[in-house]
Amino acid sequence: MTKTLALLAAFVPLALAAQGPTLLAPTDALSPEEQREKFHVPSGFEIQLVAAEPDIGQPMNLQFDAAGRLWATSSVEYPYPAQGPGVEERDEHFAGSDEPHAPRDWVVVISGIGADGKPQSITRFTEGLNIPIGHLPLKDGALVYGIPSLDRYTDGDGDGKADDQIPLLTGFGNIDTHGMVNGLRCWIDGWVYACHGFRNTSHVKGVDGRTLDMNSGNTFRFRPNGTGLEQLTWGQVNPFGQTFDALGNRYNADCHSMPLTCLLTGAYYSSFGKPHDGLGFGPNMIDHSHGSTGICGPAYYAADQFPADYRENMYLCNPVTGRVHRDKLVWHGSSPHVDTQPDFITCDDGWFRPVDLTVGPDGALYLADFYNAIIGHYEMPLGHPKRDRSKGRIWRIVSVGEDEATRAEVTTPPDLTTQSAEELLALLGDANLTIRTLASHELVDRHADEAVPLIKATFGGAGQTVVDAAAQRAHAMWVLERLASLESSLLSRLSKDESRLVRTHVAKLSDQREAWSDEDREVVLRLLGDDDAFVRRAAVEALGRHGDLKSVGTLIDLLEKTPTDDTHLVHTLRIAIRNRMSNARDLATLPIEQNSPFELRTIAGVAPAVKTTAASTLLIHILRLDLDGQADPVSDAEWPTAFAHVCRYGEPQDISQLISVVQSHKADDAEGQLALITAARTALLQRGDDSQGLLTEWGESLATSLLESSTQSLAWTQAPPTDGRSTWTVQQRNLSDGRKVACWTSLPSGEQRTGTLRSQPFEAPPAFSFFLAGHAGFPGKDAHTLNTVRLRDAATGAVLRETLPPRNDVAQKVEWNLADLAGNDCFIELVDGDTGTAYAWLAAGAFSVDGLNPNGASNPQQAAQLITDLRLEALTPKLKNLLADSHASDGLKSAAATALVGFDREPVLVSLVPLIGDPAVPESLRQQIAAVTLDRQPEAIVDVLAAAVKTLPSSAQLPIAERLVEAPAGAAALLALVEQGHASARLLTRPTVKARLGAHSDLADRVASATADLPEEDAALKTLIESRTNTFDASAADAERGVAVFTKNCANCHRIGSEGSLVGPQLDGIGVRGLARTMEDVLDPNRNVDGAFKASTIVLADGRVVTGLVRREEGESLVIADNAGKEFTVPKADVEERVTSSLSLMPANFGEAIPPDQFADLMAYLLRQRQTKQ
Repeated sequence: MTKTLALLAAFVPLALAAQGPTLLAPTDALSPEEQREKFHVPSGFEIQLVAAEPDIGQPMNLQFDAAGRLWATSSVEYPYPAQGPGVEERDEHFAGSDEPHAPRDWVVVISGIGADGKPQSITRFTEGLNIPIGHLPLKDGALVYGIPSLDRYTDGDGDGKADDQIPLLTGFGNIDTHGMVNGLRCWIDGWVYACHGFRNTSHVKGVDGRTLDMNSGNTFRFRPNGTGLEQLTWGQVNPFGQTFDALGNRYNADCHSMPLTCLLTGAYYSSFGKPHDGLGFGPNMIDHSHGSTGICGPAYYAADQFPADYRENMYLCNPVTGRVHRDKLVWHGSSPHVDTQPDFITCDDGWFRPVDLTVGPDGALYLADFYNAIIGHYEMPLGHPKRDRSKGRIWRIVSVGEDEATRAEVTTPPDLTTQSAEELLALLGDANLTIRTLASHELVDRHADEAVPLIKATFGGAGQTVVDAAAQRAHAMWVLERLASLESSLLSRLSKDESRLVRTHVAKLSDQREAWSDEDREVVLRLLGDDDAFVRRAAVEALGRHGDLKSVGTLIDLLEKTPTDDTHLVHTLRIAIRNRMSNARDLATLPIEQNSPFELRTIAGVAPAVKTTAASTLLIHILRLDLDGQADPVSDAEWPTAFAHVCRYGEPQDISQLISVVQSHKADDAEGQLALITAARTALLQRGDDSQGLLTEWGESLATSLLESSTQSLAWTQAPPTDGRSTWTVQQRNLSDGRKVACWTSLPSGEQRTGTLRSQPFEAPPAFSFFLAGHAGFPGKDAHTLNTVRLRDAATGAVLRETLPPRNDVAQKVEWNLADLAGNDCFIELVDGDTGTAYAWLAAGAFSVDGLNPNGASNPQQAAQLITDLRLEALTPKLKNLLADSHASDGLKSAAATALVGFDREPVLVSLVPLIGDPAVPESLRQQIAAVTLDRQPEAIVDVLAAAVKTLPSSAQLPIAERLVEAPAGAAALLALVEQGHASARLLTRPTVKARLGAHSDLADRVASATADLPEEDAALKTLIESRTNTFDASAADAERGVAVFTKNCANCHRIGSEGSLVGPQLDGIGVRGLARTMEDVLDPNRNVDGAFKASTIVLADGRVVTGLVRREEGESLVIADNAGKEFTVPKADVEERVTSSLSLMPANFGEAIPPDQFADLMAYLLRQRQTKQ
């Protein structure tokens, strides 16, 4: 369960822009001239047409070469590749046309662009390509990625056309064509930097035999000759496009994570279900999504053709909403943060789809317009009949001035290939970073012999007069380094340069060196103490690559002095410490002082990212210091991560000893023990060996304690139960009267989780009091009512009293006068309905009715989960006694029953026992289920199943059916109910049931017979969708009420803004899909399923069938998400068969599960998600 997004608007400080264009343009295509009239750019700017169809197809990438020529990839194939060598087998989402044909895409070279933007010629450099989504002009040719490889194309005779083709990097996956290999940029260090795209799994191999494995996201680099392959960052979803600033900061755009990221080498970034390395995810620089899931093609403007206010800005393409965004960068030390400005470009033509930007050597901004009626993202079907494959435009945006006084000069891109070495050396100091970069490459590629003495003479004092002398020095030293002519003595002198730009590049250049001299090391150590944060960050990165274990102490000292808001420097320091620790064979010599709390906390925080036994041994030492009270290096929140590392990488005898110490020192902290043993189990599963037995004795002791403490108080029940894992746990909290007591709280389970906790009924006393802590949204924002405490009448459910949290971490006293209720039965209800990531929790305790207090006990469902996970069958007698106890609460009985059936997984009982704790289920039925769970009489079990299906509404029948078909016997039982007329055959046609039934092939004929006379489900859905669409009344629907509906039904798996979970697609901007499409997506989620979110049906060795979304592999375990968004693990060794279905994980019964009025409110809320930050 998750929490509401009502405060999302509070996090967007600027005004909102007008609604973007629809995803399906309602108009026909315009000519380029007509489209140009539809653009809106800031005053003083002009947009010019450079190229259009038929000279180009649909452009994806733009790059300039040293001759001032613009290179562009053109595609008519996208998104369906032509069949051919290296094309992977397609899923139906990318199946495309069955008509075979040769690849038809090409790369063009646009030459002689004039002051009006018009070129003198457009030449096809190479053709016959298969979706060329990344390219890079080089000397005498270009690198081009087209399925299946990245190749070097050479123009040997100088006629402007490729004569030769050599594969450089092979093995790229291409099952999804959204990103593949893109964003190729050759930086001044001579390396080519690239992005790896969405969903694809690649096993890349360079010409030197070096290999690299990547999956969905990630960035990497290589030498232009195809050697030196190296991964730089991990994670992200579909990074598309890269850009550099003058200091060498590298940025890319991404979809479904953050739209813009300043990349740190060695960092892990958030993605769909992928974990970080133990350090946490790399820092963000933006707090919103620009209202879209399709941000791409960034360009950092480092030139002087634009007015000052538009320089050093970031420009981003948004093809979903059809606009180009402009973001200023605000710096906290070396960390950038986005200050979003009004959109730079909008267009009244709905076909406008900007996908890439580049700053030209003329200082203009060039834009690739993938001109199309629909967007190529998943918001519209890829095979929509209105998809265009022939039109595309390239635009140039120039500053012309607002009047004669401010008129700016519009030039043409210069040809650097005609420049002498002296002229190129002068251009290293040009105001335009593009020119400086291209001039650097020219000096290395064409003037190597002349460049070295010229540059050395410049450094010797015979310099030229240039626009930016510091930039010239920075670029010139890189040229010398690439030509193996930069002495360490000169580098040392430059490290004392007055310009931070030069000093930063000294550190970055030192980082790139294969080996260090003593002088090199001295330079970097000196730069660690530089006054400028950029210089320090570059030096830290260098030391992280070249330092030794002795460097760790130096890095920790700097970390302690670094402001916390310089998040990029902080994370780079932690990466550097991780790297040095990872490369050390023995960490016993680590130079840390036991009396330095900061050092111990830092090492404890970094060690989980070091996947070695040595790091585990070090962590054990630190954890024991923490337990013995000699230091406080590990917080309660960090303990599970550190303990899990020990269990994953430590020696078994060390793990066993630490478990004993933990049990002794945390004997009175059941909640803390539960978190640790849960983390330990996951880690031991990942080991893939038989170490699980280490937890048995501990698990039995802890589970017994949890169950016994649960019987000492009035029962509390989570309602409705979902995955058996309670949101509510017990935690010691401070009270305003100075005491610290056990409270029921939703905080430790994660602030995004939600849940309702209800007490057992009790007789209302004349006066009642308790202490309440928690929040109702971020401070300074209006309080919401999603988190609350209520007193309800036990007979009618009416709310008798209610209070909201005090917005305080310290629990405040609440007093209710119940004189008018004295003698009536009532119950307490704790509600956490806030999905926020912070200030979104509740805690209550010190109730004046003592039986309501938890007495340190955890929810019994957690004990049941522990018993099941560890298979603690020795506790069977205790569980049976609890289930048979007439005085035990339904919650406790539900926990006992869940644990009992967890041992043998009897399929019918597995489907029934969750009902025992559900207050919506008739009490007589709950009692019957408990009885057959104890007696295990097969006929009685089937009779109770039939009674349940007859009694419960269809929305409650579906989860029973889904659980039944997980096993062969359960599937047969469900089919028998249908054949006997006890259950509707419609249950068998539900997508989630039908998919699992397909694994039981022996039942196929019976299923077909039972469903033969049913009307087509598609027809029923079509009728429902049409009815809901035609009757939707926007004036009656309430988007604010829709927030709560979204929270309850959707936020487990979907995120809007920064709130919610990312199991399924992010829903920012979903409103631009319009009413009809959004209705279709919600009511029929299996109609248009993104391949990344298709469920897998997994047959286990014991015959069970589980269905879910495979999120990731962790060691020897598969991590799978169910349709409630909850993750569970399956040992890979238990998997007999794994098949990816054509179905979404999203439930297909929202038309039944959500009442029509609430459904209308949900639609109003979703349709409101169509605005972009302005």
